[in-house]
Amino acid sequence: MLEKEGEWSISFIPLIIFYFVQNAYICESLLIYQTMKKLIFTLLACFLTLGAYAQDYKDSPNYRKSIAVFGGSFSVITPSDVAKAHWAECLGSKITTYGIGGAGFSKTTGEDRWLSVQIDRALAVEKPYDIFIIWASTNDVSRGISLEEQNQEIRNCIEKIRKNVPQAKIMFFSSLPVPLLEYIAEEDIEKGPEWSRGGRRNMKKLPSYVEGQEQVCREMNVPFLNLYTDSGINRWNAVDFFQGDMLHLNNAGYNHIKETQARFIATH
Repeated sequence: MLEKEGEWSISFIPLIIFYFVQNAYICESLLIYQTMKKLIFTLLACFLTLGAYAQDYKDSPNYRKSIAVFGGSFSVITPSDVAKAHWAECLGSKITTYGIGGAGFSKTTGEDRWLSVQIDRALAVEKPYDIFIIWASTNDVSRGISLEEQNQEIRNCIEKIRKNVPQAKIMFFSSLPVPLLEYIAEEDIEKGPEWSRGGRRNMKKLPSYVEGQEQVCREMNVPFLNLYTDSGINRWNAVDFFQGDMLHLNNAGYNHIKETQARFIATH
C-alpha cells in the first residue's frame, strides 16, 4: 500500500518540476525566480526521497518469508527494531527475535541464552521459519573465548538448523565493528573499571574473530554479510552511531545499516 502511494506521488513530481523550471526562466522578478528555484530543489529532494521510500523487494524469492533472528544484544536491543522494522516493511516479512543480551556462541556466555539454546527454542515452534539469521555478537571475543571454540560452535549451530529444517535458508551477519573500543589506548583502558579492562583489551582481536566467522560460512556455504567491513562504520564516524557505552549502536547506527541488511536478505 505504501508503495502504491509512493508511486502516485513520484509520477507527478517530474511534471511539477518541469512546470516550475519553464516558468522560472520567464519570470522577470529576481525574487520570484529565487523562490521558484528553492521550490524546485525542494521538490527534487522529495522526488529522490520518495523513490527510496517506495523501494521494496517484491520480486525477491524471500518476500513474505518468516524470519528468525539469533544473537546477542546487537540483535535484540530496542534500537535494533529500527533495522528489523525496515526488513519487515521491505520484505513483507514477520521477524521474530530470539536474541538475548550477553549471548554468544560459547555456552559459557550463558547456558540459558547462548546461540544453540536460542535455536532450540525456534525449532520448537509449530511452523518452521523460512529463514534463520545468525547475527554474531562480540561477547565471545570480549570474554576471551578461543577463536577455535567460536568457529566450532558456529558450525554446530548451522548443522543443527540444517538437520531439523533442511528446507530453511540460513544467513549470517558478522559482528559489528566497535572502533571506539578496538582502538582504545592502554592508558584509557586502565582508567576504566577493573572488571572491564580484560574485555576491552580483547576487543582488539575482533577482526580475527570476524575472519573466523567468514571462514566457517564459506566452508559451509552460508551467505555471509560482513558488517565489520561493509557497514561503513569506522573510528571517524563511530561517535554518531554508538551509544555512550561505545559498544551498542543507537537508532542512527541501525538506520545506517538497515538497508544493507534488507538488500542482503532479499538477494540471498
